[in-house]
Amino acid sequence: MENNIFPSQPAQLPPPKKKFPLWAKSAVLAVIIIVLAGGIALASRIWDPLWNPFRPSPEEIMSRMNQEMDNVLTSSVKIEANASQKDQSFSVLVEGDIDGSDPELAEFDGKFDFSGSFKGISISLSGNYLVSKEGVFLKINNIPPLPIPVDLSVIEGKWIKAGESSGQAGLEDIFSEKDIFYVKKELKDEKIDGVSAYHLITGIRAEKIRDVFESSYMIPVDYSKLTEAANKFDMDLFIGKKDYLLRGVRISQTAEEGTLMSINIDFTDFGKEFDIKGPDEFLGQEEIQQILLPLMGLGAN
Repeated sequence: MENNIFPSQPAQLPPPKKKFPLWAKSAVLAVIIIVLAGGIALASRIWDPLWNPFRPSPEEIMSRMNQEMDNVLTSSVKIEANASQKDQSFSVLVEGDIDGSDPELAEFDGKFDFSGSFKGISISLSGNYLVSKEGVFLKINNIPPLPIPVDLSVIEGKWIKAGESSGQAGLEDIFSEKDIFYVKKELKDEKIDGVSAYHLITGIRAEKIRDVFESSYMIPVDYSKLTEAANKFDMDLFIGKKDYLLRGVRISQTAEEGTLMSINIDFTDFGKEFDIKGPDEFLGQEEIQQILLPLMGLGAN
């Protein structure tokens, strides 16, 4: 029997591979999925936080809004205005359709409601306002009793031709005027009438407002007073995320003397066709003058 000159040694086995627990693998997989899903959501803007690198800048949003609003010819508008100071307050609601298909005239067909309280005296009235190629028309549907020597009930509910129509800028023209607003801040997105919208806080360039009024409305504007007023308040603009159309405007201000003011403007029905025409029957200016003669102390002939 031969002696083995090499002492017996245990076989050398490779070290066992380190196993990751199942929970660790699941966590890594979850992180990868979240990163990929988050990247896709950001790129597609399904998830669109303010810090999204794929999100347009506020300035780009404003520029695109100007372009899109410049192409708007028709829309519906709703304007709510409220103001109060000490023992005085009023509220106005205007709703109507705007048709700017004619480059020479922005036609409007709408209604209004006004209510106010002045030192304990309450006044309310409602009516319709219409601007068409046939002229500018007004109809007051309820006239409150007034301490004047004229029976205004004879014109209640009747159309009155207030004047001839002339070239006027619609609200879309004002809000599509380039550089009329400048961005101060961007806030989180909101929904306006069910539409997802960007929310921008903007300032107003007074010189642009002056140009619009003087060129479109032929109204001279005191630039110094306009600038002072424009610098006192900001505007909240709500711009549709899909179509970049201006969906809403919000203005609110508390003046030093305690006056509270708010204005809300909403646009809808972009591109809808409207058939705006003057009324078939109306009172002319001569008829109105005859009715109002007693107010001038002349008496009716």
